Amino acid sequence: MIHNSNKESIQILASITNSIWVARNKKVFQNKDTPVIEVVDQALQILHEYKHHAVEARLETVNSVPSDNRHNKSWNPPPRNFQKLNVDAHLCDDGHWGFGFVLRREDGRCVGAVT
Repeated sequence: MIHNSNKESIQILASITNSIWVARNKKVFQNKDTPVIEVVDQALQILHEYKHHAVEARLETVNSVPSDNRHNKSWNPPPRNFQKLNVDAHLCDDGHWGFGFVLRREDGRCVGAVT
């Protein structure tokens, strides 16, 4: 299905699948039923909000003035004697997924990484 669908169809499918999962958890853990139309409406609303905020973020990036980022931290260390695993994923236009993992110590030294 992924190979025969466009990007928007895949986004809709992923959003509805997530909403089904949320409704399932409400049923299993809270014994609350969620009507199907509500599940679909919520999925589409979440997708719409995501797209709206993604466009706003792109516009802010384009319109922003470069700043001095030396004091900005994009990574926070784990507590002492712990390691922190950072993960990320990306869905390419061709339907392939990319995953990345980085394991670091509290001082920021890399223990291992994989993509």
